[in-house]
Amino acid sequence: RLVPSAMAQAIFGGKVPVLDSWVLPGQAESAPPDQITRYDFNPDEARKQLDDAGYLANDTGVRANSEGISLTLTLLTTENTPVRQQITRLFQQNMRDIGIDVQVQALPAEDLFSPDGPLFQRQFDMALFGWSASSDPGGLLLWSCAAIPSPDNDFSGDNFAGWCVRDGNRAIREAVTALDPEQRFAAYVRQQQLWTEALPVLPLFQRMTVVLATPGVRGLQPDPLAPITWNIVSWQRARP
Repeated sequence: RLVPSAMAQAIFGGKVPVLDSWVLPGQAESAPPDQITRYDFNPDEARKQLDDAGYLANDTGVRANSEGISLTLTLLTTENTPVRQQITRLFQQNMRDIGIDVQVQALPAEDLFSPDGPLFQRQFDMALFGWSASSDPGGLLLWSCAAIPSPDNDFSGDNFAGWCVRDGNRAIREAVTALDPEQRFAAYVRQQQLWTEALPVLPLFQRMTVVLATPGVRGLQPDPLAPITWNIVSWQRARP
């Protein structure tokens, strides 16, 4: 977890929470930290696993297997996004330290997220992007098997990682449709347990949003899961 922590510290001064799951810490459905898998930052273990997989270090600094195939991967992201540019630079360095070369390809957002683009067509090594959360985590469009973009669903759904396991699919469907609060919570916890163990996506951190208001405006209550105007009926402007 030190990589996201270091990123959060470097980019936001440590003022944003590092994520252990796709469900946000402030949501009622968030699994308790001691009930999910959390992988510690361990470059030595990463190097050992790469060695065991047959990708050995060489004079170039980039690991390769016995067939000469090097660990050079492409990371797709959006262009003209300063925060993501900072993230990619830090990520490239982290990966280079263990012998993986990451080449960044920044695309216009309309190209990256186009139905004909690499995300929905699932033609990428890695991708860096964000998503907007709401007070209800949902999850069917993110993690159900039916949400994997394919010709069968006209390349819809946001399960770009293609993560599909029977128990995980069953859990997210039960979590979204259950009416009993305890059953709903238990299903969300079970799904997060399976998800964090497999880790099809590495969550980093929540983005910081800064709200500026003149001293005379009162009643603003920023909420990480709602737009700033969620309680606009309570706003007041002090008389001069």
